[in-house]
Amino acid sequence: MKNYMFIHPKRQVAILLAVFLFLNFAASQKMIFKGLVTDSLFNPIENTTIYSTPLDHEGGLLFSISDIDGSYKLNLSKHKSYVITISHLGYDEIKDTLSLKSDLVKNYVLRESSETLDEIILRKKLAVSVKKDTITYRTDQFIDGTERKLRDVLKKLPGLDVDREGNVTVNGKDVTRLMVDGKDFFNGDEKLGVNNIPADAIDEVVALDNYSKIPWLKGLTDSDELALNIKLKDGKRNFVFGDVTVGSGVEDRYKINPLLFYYSPKTAVNFIGDFNNNGIRSFTTSDYLNFEMGNSTLLNDYSKIGETLNDEVASSLSTTDFQELKTLFGALNLNHDFKSGLNLTAYSINNSNSQKTKDESSINYLIEDDFIENRSNDSDQDAIFTANTVKLNYTTSNDLDILGRIDFKDFSSDLKRNLLSTSPQTNQFNNSMKETTDFTFSPQLNFNKRFNSKHISTLETSFKVEDRSYIGINLFDQPIFSGIVPLIAQGSGIFNVNQLSNRKTTEFKLGIKHYYVINSTTHLYPLAGFNITNTNFTNTDSQVLDDGTVNSFQDDGFNNDLSSNIGDYYLGLQLKKKYGNYIFKPGLVARLYKWNARQLENDLNSTSKFVPLPELLVEYEPSNSKKLRFKYQMNSRFANPINFANRLRINSFNQISRGNENLENSLYHNFSLGYQSYKLLQGTVFNASISYNRLIEGIRNGTAIQGVNQIRTLIQTDLPENTYNGRLNYSTYLWNIKWSYKGNINLSDYKRIVNESILDYRSTLISNSIEVETRFKKSPNFEIEIGHQSNNLEGSNISNNFENWISRGSMDINFLKSFLFTADYELNYFTNNSTGQSNDFNTLNTSLEYWKESSAWSFKLDATNLLNNEIKLSSNLSQFQASENRVFVQPRILLFSVIYKL
Repeated sequence: MKNYMFIHPKRQVAILLAVFLFLNFAASQKMIFKGLVTDSLFNPIENTTIYSTPLDHEGGLLFSISDIDGSYKLNLSKHKSYVITISHLGYDEIKDTLSLKSDLVKNYVLRESSETLDEIILRKKLAVSVKKDTITYRTDQFIDGTERKLRDVLKKLPGLDVDREGNVTVNGKDVTRLMVDGKDFFNGDEKLGVNNIPADAIDEVVALDNYSKIPWLKGLTDSDELALNIKLKDGKRNFVFGDVTVGSGVEDRYKINPLLFYYSPKTAVNFIGDFNNNGIRSFTTSDYLNFEMGNSTLLNDYSKIGETLNDEVASSLSTTDFQELKTLFGALNLNHDFKSGLNLTAYSINNSNSQKTKDESSINYLIEDDFIENRSNDSDQDAIFTANTVKLNYTTSNDLDILGRIDFKDFSSDLKRNLLSTSPQTNQFNNSMKETTDFTFSPQLNFNKRFNSKHISTLETSFKVEDRSYIGINLFDQPIFSGIVPLIAQGSGIFNVNQLSNRKTTEFKLGIKHYYVINSTTHLYPLAGFNITNTNFTNTDSQVLDDGTVNSFQDDGFNNDLSSNIGDYYLGLQLKKKYGNYIFKPGLVARLYKWNARQLENDLNSTSKFVPLPELLVEYEPSNSKKLRFKYQMNSRFANPINFANRLRINSFNQISRGNENLENSLYHNFSLGYQSYKLLQGTVFNASISYNRLIEGIRNGTAIQGVNQIRTLIQTDLPENTYNGRLNYSTYLWNIKWSYKGNINLSDYKRIVNESILDYRSTLISNSIEVETRFKKSPNFEIEIGHQSNNLEGSNISNNFENWISRGSMDINFLKSFLFTADYELNYFTNNSTGQSNDFNTLNTSLEYWKESSAWSFKLDATNLLNNEIKLSSNLSQFQASENRVFVQPRILLFSVIYKL
């Protein structure tokens, strides 16, 4: 169907230019007020707060923070009278009154205060206070009462940004931990809090850079963590607050969303519930990854991120487009301080999803005899997930911190899938049913001891038990992989293939690091540890005949019964040396790998390997707001133990895989250079980075393709592979309008083995986006974003290029004092430049909310997918196939909700 709302990408740029000219015209009545703030000796005073208050009380407070050179700048309305306040701790406050007829430059000299510091702190509460690693915002200076959740408050604070999912950045840096009144909010993942904590409960927001939970480890652990601490208003303590939302809509749509919070000096209790069938997930893949990685400083194995994102739990959460989704979500968090330094933290996250999906793909196989496969896929999945953590933390003020932690995870899933594949070679269907379970239990102990000012030690140890299994039933109307899978034809014409798989893993980790502070500029860090992993993996593929007998595939090279043991032992030394604004940190870690594997009671291998891994970190930080960082590291990553399983496994109707008992570790160089700076004065953030990755030796798939069928075998290879990446993010403010640019380029060249031939490939992925966002005190406010992505892959047998234009717009309007209207629109335009085909789709969501400040009740009407689109389009590009995908989405949803604020 023709999309009459489509706007060609070239016209989108013209529209953005017109918006730019309009906003500049609207801002033409703004006057620039700027100058310097110095002390009595005319030395510049950094981080001075300069804010203006209109004498007629119309319009909100405007403020500026002086830069390192003492400069400030404000944009004030012409012919309007303001009270200007210049304030800095330790100095007498200055008040000035002025009205601008033209731009004005004015300098201020602050005098040292005769009051004590305690008196100053009690008397003055600045809108923004900046120290070395800490920025404190008084939120009442920036809000107007229309904010509903924490995310709405954060978006109005200078230097803070919140994306659509709830991820937060401060001056361009990602927030990694969220706290409320100094206590971790659940596991510290900010999205749960950002999207649920009521706005009217917030008093202050404190950004803590280079955060360390243990104060006397700050400056030693080189923490790059950025924490956000939400301080509550006094009136929100010692009793329950929050809100409860109940909604109902057409075609039996519903939503029940209780949010309950209790905080006191000793105890905090949080409950978040979300029960709906309108397609909203409260627990996502990134939330699951955050839970899995935990808060360890020594034992986290970030090389396992890819494995975690591909497991069954992550797969059940990763779907973003579906025909139907029902969610039951409940999360409970308890935090209590006992006497004598003991703290208890516990949380439980429980999520149940029932989802139906449908997609269609046109897959072009880019091999010698290229052809197109058309595939349709319908699935129905019920999944239940629970993640639970209990932590006991004992700490003294200055010399001891002990943390005991127990994690418990359980997952179960029932998946039904109907697949139909049509190609020149064959037409076949595959109906499958799969039951999956995943159980994990993991205790952990962290011990931190400060012996004196020069010697501090950290010890972390963990034990993990994991049991993953699945039972699969697959029905085919045609034999698969003729000549490889020994299927027997039956009178029913149906081939019934059953699959059983189980993986049991035990893992024990221990890491020790000592911090030797030789002097204020020189530190020495010896470290040691080990990681021992035992794995037992079995899988069985067989055919159930019409009479109930079993046709085993074992004599034809299928089925695995593997046991393996991998030991990773390491010893290293790091030196940290500071010269002025420079920090140098060279290091060397030596790793010893020892591994063995047995298959069907026969020894496969028993090997050891020594790997030295050098590293170097250089930082240059001329001021708190500027940093240049270079990092080199040689990295080693060992294979997943089940990859030793060297017998065949059926993965799907068109894919068989086999491991390799001769696999070893991957080894690669990584170089990165990054620069970041910000000016709170102008709200300017600049981040740029480049990186280079060189694979020395790694594990890759060797793929044999015949028609739609693929047989993949893991191989250890030294085939060269290079990856280059460059990123640039820039944002600034002009007259309460934020302008942003994000750019990324990724280049890679590599080789792959396809049908026993070594093929060369070159990949280029370039993305750019421009965003304009208004942040006026009074509505309307809007956001406009135009993005472009180009994906190009060239090789010995292919040349393909895809382009995608994405345009987004949103707006919110307050009217008649009690109404808020919001709308967001997204347009996608997709082009396959290799075939000349193009297509587009768009979505529109709106809401209308009514509330009065004097009432605890509010009402909301939501319209999702207002244009009632049925499909979304996407594309994928790999070494031997290019696909265009159509995903069927939920129809239009209308939902009326009633909200009661406690």
